[in-house]
Amino acid sequence: MSYGEIYSDLYQQAERSGHAFTCRFTRSMLDPACTDPTDGWRPSQYLPSPTTLGDFLKLMGQRVPEASNAFSRHVHITSDVQTKELESECSPDILIARLEACFKRCRTQWLESYGGGELSKLGHFLDHRWKLDHADAMSCGWLPIDPEDAIRVSDDRSHSWTNIAPGLGFMEDDRMTDLSNLDDTSDDTVQEACRYEVGEYVPLFVQARKILDLLWLAEDHLHRTKGSQDEMWDHFKQKMQGLWSTPLLHTVLLLAGMLNCRIPLSATAWVNKLFVPVYIHHNDDLLSVGLLAKHARQPKHQRQDPLSLLCVGQHPPSTDRKAFGKDLFLVHPATKVPVGLVPDISPEDYTDEECAKVALSLYNGCCKDLGDNNVAITPRLLSDEPSVPRESCVADLQ
Repeated sequence: MSYGEIYSDLYQQAERSGHAFTCRFTRSMLDPACTDPTDGWRPSQYLPSPTTLGDFLKLMGQRVPEASNAFSRHVHITSDVQTKELESECSPDILIARLEACFKRCRTQWLESYGGGELSKLGHFLDHRWKLDHADAMSCGWLPIDPEDAIRVSDDRSHSWTNIAPGLGFMEDDRMTDLSNLDDTSDDTVQEACRYEVGEYVPLFVQARKILDLLWLAEDHLHRTKGSQDEMWDHFKQKMQGLWSTPLLHTVLLLAGMLNCRIPLSATAWVNKLFVPVYIHHNDDLLSVGLLAKHARQPKHQRQDPLSLLCVGQHPPSTDRKAFGKDLFLVHPATKVPVGLVPDISPEDYTDEECAKVALSLYNGCCKDLGDNNVAITPRLLSDEPSVPRESCVADLQ
């Protein structure tokens, strides 16, 4: 049996015994044809195999009254959100600034990863002369292009030529992944780490991971040596000016989304084949980085435009801070099935004022400020949303 089959069996046994829990990757996230509002919420049988106990625990969600689906009384809409992919000409400084802004909301996840030795496993010593190998790029889903073949799409959708430094031109390979071949990628990240340890070339996934490790150390005041990481990070950014390729920026954002959503970094190659990182805007005060299934993306010519989705929670708002803001999904408003992951909002260490502010943002539109750091939340049940014929849903997602 594959790990996905074992996981599905555990999920069903827990459901039958009255100990239902939420899963991380649903069938609808991996299979665009799975738009059934019940089956689409069940765990996929194509899951990344955990390499440690910590990986296994990350793939397990919180307890719920019953198995979640679009008709469950505990499944509710927190807010309508706008998701947006990485801009085609995003600068490293803008990307880093956005990641720094997201750290506070997802601090617990990053502390868990760093404290458990996951994020810091490969170290944070970076070579600013690093350059992406074409074979490595192709294995990660990027096709090299010549500078003279590169084009830029303007705001009015016209095409104009743009100059790209030699070796930095890549375009995304849009071929969809065959689910039956996913098992072949389960150990890719581990193998890359091994090749890095015995060779001179630093693979793309390893380089992005080391960048995030150094960035986290420069931002985290509890685990850094005062001044040293700041100097290393500033020096690296200065030396890397003009050398950030699109695949590197995309992969840094992908790993950040994985950490935010508590996805094991050992599954990087697997996630890279099936998901893209997206910025999730709840309102002006809450921005996070999550993951969107590739099959749920907009057509290629519209990917720079925002995509409207639902942020859906599985734990009714209550005074219990432990479950608040956890197990959040991006849900397609037509099919009512999950198509992505929203980072956990972790209010355990927040002050009452911070908790109230987060609640107003996360439950934007259905949360009323009562004053004195008190709020009243009246979320909409997903089951109360209008239904759309299944045939049109499948056509829309494909």
